[in-house]
Amino acid sequence: MNEILRYLLLSTLIWGILVLAYPMISRAGSLDQRRWYLIASLLAGALVPLVHWASPDLPAIVVTIPEVSALATGQPDPNRIAWSWTDLVLSLFLAGVLLRSGSFTISMIHLTRLCRQGTRVTYLNTPVYLLPFPVVPFHGLGQLYFPSHLMDDPMAFQMAFRHEQAHQQLGHGIDLALANLLRILFWYQPLIPLIIRELRLVHEFQADKTVIHQIERDTYARFISSFRSTQLLHPTIHSLDQSPLKQRIMQMYTSPTTWKLPHITILLALVSIVLGSTAFKGFTWTQHAGHAPLAMLDSIPPSDQLPGSEDESFSVVEVMPRFPGCEDQGLTGVELDRCAQRKMLEYVYTHLKYPEDAIKNEVEGTSIASFVVEKNGAISNIKIVRDIGGGTGEETARVLRQMQEDGIRWIPGEQGGQTVRVEFKLPIKFKLTDPDPGTRKKKKR
Repeated sequence: MNEILRYLLLSTLIWGILVLAYPMISRAGSLDQRRWYLIASLLAGALVPLVHWASPDLPAIVVTIPEVSALATGQPDPNRIAWSWTDLVLSLFLAGVLLRSGSFTISMIHLTRLCRQGTRVTYLNTPVYLLPFPVVPFHGLGQLYFPSHLMDDPMAFQMAFRHEQAHQQLGHGIDLALANLLRILFWYQPLIPLIIRELRLVHEFQADKTVIHQIERDTYARFISSFRSTQLLHPTIHSLDQSPLKQRIMQMYTSPTTWKLPHITILLALVSIVLGSTAFKGFTWTQHAGHAPLAMLDSIPPSDQLPGSEDESFSVVEVMPRFPGCEDQGLTGVELDRCAQRKMLEYVYTHLKYPEDAIKNEVEGTSIASFVVEKNGAISNIKIVRDIGGGTGEETARVLRQMQEDGIRWIPGEQGGQTVRVEFKLPIKFKLTDPDPGTRKKKKR
């Protein structure tokens, strides 16, 4: 459940930041830059939260014990379906996707039926379709559509054709296909329609810009002002009258910016979000009601802190602190670090207990505690960074406090030849083992 909430919050944060930054991009950037910024924004919010960055740091611990039944007597009802919060959230998400997909499919069927009424003709070596009913010109389903009566005015038809052809040649239909896919998947996200609205507007600006390079600007402005009704609204098409008319005319009379927004400005916004999306995902150790082999799976990303005052703690230094116990084994370099890491994990493995409340309530997931290795090797500043409940956070912190009480002194870290304070984050993954996996569903957090 925590992973779902993390994804929802992080994707919302990313889209929110990018939407707030867009006015700056809009004022300083070219139309092409604005278009690609909006497309990148849509993709960033959907994909960046899925990325887990890994670099060497403390391993996580998985404590696995046999399932403890909450029932004192009786047999479990085989017909009873156990629903967790994860199941409910997933069901709600799928229901929304199905509803949005159904609505989109119905509108596509309606649009297809309308387009089939068109008569194909060739105009300037390009196939176009003439519709026998009043409608504004539009580009959709990969083709260009116009009301048949517009052929009576060759100049008007030429301007409409140039506009819709620009949408086709610039690949705007691909943008809308991607946008609508994300709108279906993220039906609950109110920021996506805002991004899509701005993307459509940029599409219209680009198409208008193409037209006024070939046709007198005042003539074209009067032409698009005449389309104020009988518009065909659909999420996959570009209609000549689908965007704010005043903004489009103002854009046509606006001189291009004298400088282009550096691409690095856009990249910095995306990079800052990527760095902020770092997720904990550590080495995994497993305990099965007693003793069990330990297995390293992956690693946890450190936070990036820069050198500062004497009291400031580091996360990455030249010589990282080591848990004691390996100094007399004649090891050096990587082997010494691995030995110290194993000693530390064995200590935690020995002292950690699965809280009774967590067992009773079937709480699973990862609790994270942070601590600082001082210059003298002692640990301090123990804090619970992530608590999944059921006493798991308190148990994680208790093991670290036990390290203090036992008087264990780490080999301190060094930076520039001097000992420094170093901050660590210790993730511990709590997991229940069910002797019969088919008897229940676990509550993951």
